[in-house]
Amino acid sequence: MALNNVLYIHGFNSGKGKKVTTLQNEGYTVFCPQLKNNVKEDLLTLENLIKEESILSIIGTSLGGYYGLILSQFFKQKDYYLINPSYKPYITLKKHLGETLENFKTSEKFKVNKEFIEGLKEVQPEIKNVPLAVINFYIGTNDEVLDYKEFTNDLLSLQKPLNIFKEQQDHRFQDISLVVKHLKENTTSNNLNQ
Repeated sequence: MALNNVLYIHGFNSGKGKKVTTLQNEGYTVFCPQLKNNVKEDLLTLENLIKEESILSIIGTSLGGYYGLILSQFFKQKDYYLINPSYKPYITLKKHLGETLENFKTSEKFKVNKEFIEGLKEVQPEIKNVPLAVINFYIGTNDEVLDYKEFTNDLLSLQKPLNIFKEQQDHRFQDISLVVKHLKENTTSNNLNQ
């Protein structure tokens, strides 16, 4: 049985790491493009990968989770696994405005500018338009970067069925065993339905 091609969308100023290796070790073909911190270019790269590589499952962490929310509005038939998704990155990243940051995985330097922040706000998804039934949310209750309570409260206010899984993990959410378990369950289900 062939496993799904998976798109892994890393967080801000990050890249391919342990989570991608874990997924590959489980037998998945994982596509993890190095994002350029250019919102429109990054979204176009992700859209093209979804179409060209027959992606069925999308995993996003932090800013990658934000991009996952955006993509879910256009690719509603996919399965989404969003880990500590950044809900309002145009607010949380403002504290870095004007700073030059170094990517700890690639050593690439990036200056956080106004255009990047505004680009994130321009593409903000309306949470009521997001197909929540196809999204699993993995929330670290010890997240030191994002306020998970605001996000989960906004989701719960929609009064729709939700798949929210809270774990005592920090923002990096190192242990993705529950994500892998759900991915395998959906992969098996998708293969049986073909």
